[in-house]
Amino acid sequence: MCRALYNSKRFSENFGLGYKFGLYNVKELLEAINEAEYEIIEAFEEGEVIYDDGLWREMLKTYEEVKEKLKIRRYKTGWRIHSKDLS
Repeated sequence: MCRALYNSKRFSENFGLGYKFGLYNVKELLEAINEAEYEIIEAFEEGEVIYDDGLWREMLKTYEEVKEKLKIRRYKTGWRIHSKDLS
């Protein structure tokens, strides 16, 4: 069941793909956030929400917590993760 759909133009332009759409269920989205997947970082930082039943806003809070714990920062055209420890 799709609960969040986003479009990230910047991610797709960097990789020459056109627009990138992502579909995630709750479990997949939480896993991607906690693993600091590049595509998810781009989605939260640069993406445009196309559909949200409340999940995206809810997960944004989780992403912000993970971002702070892992010290995720923009670096040139990508992202730097200064810590891998979520504890």
